[in-house]
Amino acid sequence: MNQQEKKEYMKKYKMLKEQGVPFFPDIVFNDAVVWLAVFLLLSALAVFVGVHMEGKANPNDTTYVPRPEWYFLFLYQYLKYWPGFLEPIAATVIPGIAILLLLFLPFYDTNPMRHPLNRPVATTIMTIVVIAMVALTYISEVTKPPTTAKAAVGQTEAEMIKTGQKLFTENCASCHGPDGKGVKGITHLPLNSDDFLNTRTDDVIHNIIASGQTSVGMQAFGAGNGGNLSDQQIDAIVAYIRSWQKGVAVATPTPQAAAKFDPAKYYKNNCAVCHGPNAEGKGTAFPALNKAASEHDMYHDVILNGKNAMPKYKGKLTDQQIDQIINWLATK
Repeated sequence: MNQQEKKEYMKKYKMLKEQGVPFFPDIVFNDAVVWLAVFLLLSALAVFVGVHMEGKANPNDTTYVPRPEWYFLFLYQYLKYWPGFLEPIAATVIPGIAILLLLFLPFYDTNPMRHPLNRPVATTIMTIVVIAMVALTYISEVTKPPTTAKAAVGQTEAEMIKTGQKLFTENCASCHGPDGKGVKGITHLPLNSDDFLNTRTDDVIHNIIASGQTSVGMQAFGAGNGGNLSDQQIDAIVAYIRSWQKGVAVATPTPQAAAKFDPAKYYKNNCAVCHGPNAEGKGTAFPALNKAASEHDMYHDVILNGKNAMPKYKGKLTDQQIDQIINWLATK
């Protein structure tokens, strides 16, 4: 733009400005009306639509994947492309430079033209930025990990109960029985009793399973407490326990197939609570199991038929599975 064009532009600008309306109170009033409308709209959405809330934060849940709201996803995805040692550059240096460029924009961009077509550099840069934001948001959304809240246990109550039954059989039945009635020789409050179910909420049962109760020999099963169960799996077990109160019919559990049997996993889920994670024992009531190699037959008989506080596993384990457990114990 030469001096003559600039002079004509400023003359026209002055003329239009004189024909305009004052900033106060006219423009201020118009802005106030618009912002009032926006405020009323947001208030109505908050009251009548609401905001989706996740469950309470649980530091013991190792399966939870924290993610920002959608309008921050492009930044979330942007940071993924920077290795750890370069994160300070991505998070502070580059945004800082961008803010400084915007701050000093009036000093180095003196082009009086406002139409986007008359500002090719600024228009091109902003178009690239907007496209990048949309693309990063889309990539972050389509590449997010699957939601674990119900994926592992099913979304319907029936699926929750079915999964919970399997997990209960693997982790709880050795002490509480497959139907929660308890095991002879082990003094635990029956889980299917009205006394237990009516006096404990689902959250309480969940916390007992996750954190354990050392005073009664109950180990912690939550992943955040050294156990092997996620929050979602514990919720499934709670749904199965609660189904006894609701009278929901479920199939009778069957013994595991020997070909898929893992003695180490079975011991951890069913025996470690009494005999220790390494079969070291817990006092006289729960002896160490370090004689498995020399007393194979005795171990086999006790596991099969039970003894004192030791529940019997007849009908739950085959002879071959019991032998696999004893052979595994012999390696400890």
